[in-house]
Amino acid sequence: MTDDLRGTLEYVGDRFDLGAYEIDAYLAVVERGELTASEIADHTDIPQPRVYDTVRGLADRGLVELRESRPMKVAAGDP
Repeated sequence: MTDDLRGTLEYVGDRFDLGAYEIDAYLAVVERGELTASEIADHTDIPQPRVYDTVRGLADRGLVELRESRPMKVAAGDP
């Protein structure tokens, strides 16, 4: 990921009240495509128990779609 992309997302995160975990999770899904919660935890510094709350917050804002399967999958909405 480029520093420009992270900087842009941090700016957008400030405007939409996104936390660091939400920014990291969203970037992981945008960069890698559909991921499980475990995969998001593996690609970020987000502790596994916090991933679910984090992606639900993103889903509430319409930034990701949650696919209720076993395991749950997270897909990025159109940025």
